[in-house]
Amino acid sequence: MITVLKKILPNFFRLGLIQVSSVIVQLLLIPIVIQRAGLDANSKWLTSLSITVLFSILINFASNQSAPRAISEIDVLENNKKKSELLSLFFYVRVFFFLITSLISLLFFIFNNTMAYYLLGAIPLLLAELLNPYVLCLARNQLHWLSGLNLAGRILGLILVYFCWDHNAIWVNAWVGFGLLLFFLIFWVLEIIHRNFRLARFSKTQFINHIKENTSLVISNALVHFQQSFILYLISIIASPLVWGIYAIIDKIIWGFRTLLISFSGAVYAASLDVWKQGWESWKKFKLNSNQILFFGLIVGGGIIFVFASTIAALFDLPIYQSELIIAIKLSAFIPLLTGMNLLNVLELLLKKKHKAIYQSNLRIMKIVLGMGGILFLVANGWTEIPFWGPILVLALVELFTLVIYEKSCRNNS
Repeated sequence: MITVLKKILPNFFRLGLIQVSSVIVQLLLIPIVIQRAGLDANSKWLTSLSITVLFSILINFASNQSAPRAISEIDVLENNKKKSELLSLFFYVRVFFFLITSLISLLFFIFNNTMAYYLLGAIPLLLAELLNPYVLCLARNQLHWLSGLNLAGRILGLILVYFCWDHNAIWVNAWVGFGLLLFFLIFWVLEIIHRNFRLARFSKTQFINHIKENTSLVISNALVHFQQSFILYLISIIASPLVWGIYAIIDKIIWGFRTLLISFSGAVYAASLDVWKQGWESWKKFKLNSNQILFFGLIVGGGIIFVFASTIAALFDLPIYQSELIIAIKLSAFIPLLTGMNLLNVLELLLKKKHKAIYQSNLRIMKIVLGMGGILFLVANGWTEIPFWGPILVLALVELFTLVIYEKSCRNNS
């Protein structure tokens, strides 16, 4: 297990720093928004933020997964022209889907939906995703630069919200987006000056080929995010402000765990590439040790959340519903454990190149999520008001079914 830790931890800390800065700043923003704008505005802000993440998946269009290796190989050859062509292609793709997501935000006005204003306020955040240098920094193994840019941008965004924002929660995402935009722009200015980066001419053929090659990955990424966020979207329509407000906070706490799990997954994936080449027995041992490390970490993390639920609830400055929020935090403390125990199953299917199995598993999970959502809808419209713990129970069941489906998929594809 010590050997596995040595392989995983360095990459985990590098990737984790990027995620932690995002999690902490967003959790710090919640009590500020509740205090100045109220619980209902906070719920709308957090829901719009979740939709913005879905838009970011589309803007990125899987380049974070498919591009770093290609850029790294070009960097080794010091082919600046080829690198500029590749980076330009990713930029054109991102601009295209940024325009698409901006148009979708405008379409919300057709339905006279107040969420439209929150999504328009998030456009600077989407612009920051367009300019995010993650791909280039990962390809050059310069994650310390990326974590520094993210941290500086989010701290600036937090400062702007605290000192420049008054009561309209529509502008919270905008201020955070401005903070990130500033530092990402500085990065690209330095890139242009010191590495002579220039935009290459647009190629329709390359653009279409990139779309074709990455569509399946984008659909899978979007399905995973939608599975995780569908309940939040649904209860924003059918539940009371209390249920929506509490669940939006719980969703953000669990999201914090998920971002750390993404970092852990990336670190394990990098280490597992060599282990996989050593044979099935080596992989099984590595998977077991990695799961044991993950299980211990999530048990400790969940235990801390459970024990200190009252302290955590107090941070969100919600005195009227304090008791309900404390219970909700305790109920959700170990949900990330179910998510974490599934990470190595997904990685195993990736290593086996069973992409179709991952896609089919996500479709099955999506059906379960929609079914659970249908039950919540019937409860809200036919029987009684949804209790504040109802969506949390549904989320736990979804994560449990996800674990079962992926375990079965791994056995069927062994």
